[in-house]
Amino acid sequence: MVSKSDYGLGPLYHGTTEHIAKNILEEGLRIIGEAPIWLSYSREEAFENAQEKQGSPTVLEVNLPEDWLLERAEAGSYLSWKPIPVEYIKMTSNPTTATGTCYPDAY
Repeated sequence: MVSKSDYGLGPLYHGTTEHIAKNILEEGLRIIGEAPIWLSYSREEAFENAQEKQGSPTVLEVNLPEDWLLERAEAGSYLSWKPIPVEYIKMTSNPTTATGTCYPDAY
């Protein structure tokens, strides 16, 4: 396990769909079953992951506290084994668009 200060990065990103992003922005990122929460180093990688899901791809920016523990996964990815509260999560720009922000339909 590494803390945010150990990996020396700024924000991490989570790829999802617009529908699920709305729920995440209300409830935070939760552990489902035994699967951890996947976070990507790059917004583009998170967007690619989101495109694999059914629905309109959306990327969330995750700004964790310095002491948050993560597990390193494959190159550029990290895993959180505990839920991430909504106060650490926000919408981010769509990496396929030069300007604009991906907001769920309900916002």
